[in-house]
Amino acid sequence: MSFGTDNQSTPHDGSSPAGEERVFPHGDGEETAAGREAVLVHACCAACSSYVLPHLEERYDVTAYYYNPNIQPEEEYLMRLGETRRVCARFGVPLIEGSYDAEEWQRRIEPYRHLPERSERCWNCYG
Repeated sequence: MSFGTDNQSTPHDGSSPAGEERVFPHGDGEETAAGREAVLVHACCAACSSYVLPHLEERYDVTAYYYNPNIQPEEEYLMRLGETRRVCARFGVPLIEGSYDAEEWQRRIEPYRHLPERSERCWNCYG
C-alpha cells in the first residue's frame, strides 16, 4: 500500500486548492477489493477513534494502528487499548497493535524532555 500526500495545502472546508471536493489530502494508494482507497490511521485513543472512524469508513477502507508507548503506566495503556479494540470492533475496522516498549520511548525522548509541547519533542511522534 502507498500512503502519501499531495503536498498541497488543503483548506479547512474540505475542498482542495483546485476546487475538487475531498475530505483529506491523499496520495495514490492502492484500491482494495471494495474499490476504495486504503488508509492507515493512528488510533491514539477510543474517544478520538469513535469520532473519526465512521467518517473515514464512508470513503476509505480503514485500518487502525494503535501504538502509544508514551501512555503510562502500563495498566492505563492496556485499558485504553481495550477500549480501542472495542471501538474498532464496533465499526468493523481492523486494528494493528504496535508493541508496548515504554523504556525505548523514554530513551528516545530523553534529549527533548525539557522542551515544551508543540516543539521538537513532539516531532518524534508526529513527524
